[in-house]
Amino acid sequence: MMLKKFHEAALDEIYVPGSNEEVFSGRLLKVQRDHVTLPNGNDTTREYIRHPGAVAIVPVLSDGRVVLVKQCRYPLATLLWEIPAGKLDHGPEEDTLECAKRELSEETGYDAEHWEKLISIATTPGFSDEIIHLYKAWGLQKFAQHTDEDEFIGVQAFTPAELRRMVADGELYDAKTLCALYAAKPDGQQRFFRSAENVDAARDAPPDSRKRSAAVRPSAGDGGGRVRYAVVWVDDEVRLRAAAGA
Repeated sequence: MMLKKFHEAALDEIYVPGSNEEVFSGRLLKVQRDHVTLPNGNDTTREYIRHPGAVAIVPVLSDGRVVLVKQCRYPLATLLWEIPAGKLDHGPEEDTLECAKRELSEETGYDAEHWEKLISIATTPGFSDEIIHLYKAWGLQKFAQHTDEDEFIGVQAFTPAELRRMVADGELYDAKTLCALYAAKPDGQQRFFRSAENVDAARDAPPDSRKRSAAVRPSAGDGGGRVRYAVVWVDDEVRLRAAAGA
């Protein structure tokens, strides 16, 4: 799918031909500075990171669990849980599916029989041109992990319910992973993530209520005739239902 671009004279910033300069060039990233003309006719500069693009994969096992990787993300000074991902080694012209197959195999040791292209996302359009192409992979077969010599990656599989709890608890917050899980719907539901109210309830509910089927906790009502809801735990998942008598 070709990503669409939109233009409107009242909002567009116009690149001044021949004005670009390379500010920095590293092993992974390049920083570029362009001169642009604003809609009001004034001139300014825009500095941004040039990125070759990347892929990321939601690998789904036969039992519905999703394979994640854990690695150190130095800029955030923490280990992060993420879906497997990697940059396009040969730039935007590289076949994204072939890159996805390579990255899945290298980082997790899994090969996949079935592949589905999900969506492509602009990760940080305020200061980078990076586009990540998201895939779903299933029919997995385990081989040996073979990471690069400077990569140290842990691998673990999680159920969809576990992933939702990790999001609610602030353990899973990588943007590409959240976008991909939403698009992939690995548990087959229409929406992978519940509403914000559901997520809060999942985080705050007492542990002993999580195992009880249909354990109802009424939500606060405003008395103004609006529909009141109850939080319902069913098989360790939280759902919203209209409260009785609403």
